[in-house]
Amino acid sequence: GPDGEWYEADEFCVAVDASLAGEEKLSSQTGIVAFFGGACFFGKSGRQTQLADSSGYAETIALHESVQHIVDLQRLLLRLGVKFRVPTRVFDDSTAAIAFANKGFGDKSKHYALKYLWVNERMKDSTVQMVKVPTGAQPADVLTKALPVEAHLLLTQKLLGHEVVFKRSRRETCV
Repeated sequence: GPDGEWYEADEFCVAVDASLAGEEKLSSQTGIVAFFGGACFFGKSGRQTQLADSSGYAETIALHESVQHIVDLQRLLLRLGVKFRVPTRVFDDSTAAIAFANKGFGDKSKHYALKYLWVNERMKDSTVQMVKVPTGAQPADVLTKALPVEAHLLLTQKLLGHEVVFKRSRRETCV
């Protein structure tokens, strides 16, 4: 998994990331990737509808959305009769979002506290468990911004679960 451990066959986990104030309209970007047994089965990349004034806020908006998807995906898996481990591990590279999920809000985050207390409740009822992952190992990073070729290939391999062969071809020009 993103934390360097092997996935178990019944492991359902999610990686989430955000980038602050993208180029267009200064809206932040959310990337969410869900894995089951090591295989990516759900991915989403999209602009955030709320404007974030800090990377911590953008990451917390993304975390909230990812936990909403986790609840929906858990319901789907249960309806299909698929057994999975709980809590679902959520891999995030944001210390701020993880601290918020674990401890709730502080003086600097009261302006978005009410909506995001829901994430903390999902932790308390063992729906999700937060896991800190290094930024360079965050597969959802591919869905939030352009990356250098090497980083993109490494993270794409994590998403696909196998090695990606990248061959540069010589461009032929017609005269």
